[in-house]
Amino acid sequence: MTMTQTPSADTFWQFSLDLWETGAVSEIALTLQERHGLEPNLLLLALWLQQSGQFLNAGQFRQLEQGHRAWCDQVLIPYRQLRRRAKADLDKVGYQRLLEGELVLERRSQALLLKALAPMKTALSGDNLDACLDALDLPLHRMDLPLSSQLHSLFHDRQGNTPDLDGGTPTDPSTIAPIAKCCPRCGARFDCRAGADCWCFSALPQGTPRLPLDGAAKEEGCLCPACLRDAAARR
Repeated sequence: MTMTQTPSADTFWQFSLDLWETGAVSEIALTLQERHGLEPNLLLLALWLQQSGQFLNAGQFRQLEQGHRAWCDQVLIPYRQLRRRAKADLDKVGYQRLLEGELVLERRSQALLLKALAPMKTALSGDNLDACLDALDLPLHRMDLPLSSQLHSLFHDRQGNTPDLDGGTPTDPSTIAPIAKCCPRCGARFDCRAGADCWCFSALPQGTPRLPLDGAAKEEGCLCPACLRDAAARR
């Protein structure tokens, strides 16, 4: 474990703006926010950490989300809703002022996340997407395939490309490179194709929840084939 190399507020903000302007990233984040309640700034932080080679577990992401929730519920989300409702009744200048106010709140939101992140220790390997979604009980394989593939590509595309959500060809699941993982129960190494044609989609009977959701596996991620089958049999 290593101490987190926390980005400055300006660095994280510029990283977020650069990604948001691609369009693809903003659409993924807003879809996750609308459908599953995942705060865009938490997703962006998970991605920044992933790209800088720092990894948190589900418990740490849960701590960040819970500490951030009051600010979002009481300030940020109501302001976003106000800005959307007011759009039809404001001229261009008035609406732009609301947008500028929202950007101030978004920057404050990121500063609060960084403050909570600073004392945390990170691992040298892991999967921030998997851990972040686990923290909110949002398994990747429960999402529709286009969204899960786009998310996987965003975090794991080794060429650094973002998925095309603006009319381009969706990510072909067969082209997604597998992620090397280590089973938190037995230590075995295995390949994961989360969001694509992963072996775990067919390893359990249809409708079986992702298993297990306790102990080390909940904090560290996926199980190997043998341990997943064993967990399902014991459930």
